[in-house]
Amino acid sequence: MDEQAIGGGSGEQMGKSSAETADNSGPLEKRILSKNWSVRAGAYDELTKMSSDAPAGCKADWMKAHIGQWKVYLKDNNPGALEKALNCFNQFIEKINKALLTAEDVNPILSMLIEKCLTHMKPVLKKLAGESILLLFEAFETFEES
Repeated sequence: MDEQAIGGGSGEQMGKSSAETADNSGPLEKRILSKNWSVRAGAYDELTKMSSDAPAGCKADWMKAHIGQWKVYLKDNNPGALEKALNCFNQFIEKINKALLTAEDVNPILSMLIEKCLTHMKPVLKKLAGESILLLFEAFETFEES
């Protein structure tokens, strides 16, 4: 009786989870849109590091490529991945060159921050979304267009 596994199982190890078996290789642009939340979370971590290492006022091609994708990234349904996306966005928006921001990029991001993130049940996401909105307005500086 003492050797029986808790829950009545046979005591064998469970198989690997989908997070453990996920393919974390490939280009960042594909991983950040992966169906597996842990792959997306890892991609957000990578983009966060790239953003934090970038100089202020960065005009790098990778920044240009991602600015139009934030409206997609901020739709993440997994709260853990969404938290990483918001942290990443905050780091990204602090470093981007203001000239790269246009109303057609900013308005959908702002809508997503308000509709999806500020109304979220998780308090940390609401707080991060508030910070994101302030950083976005500080970076964009064109309030009339938003």
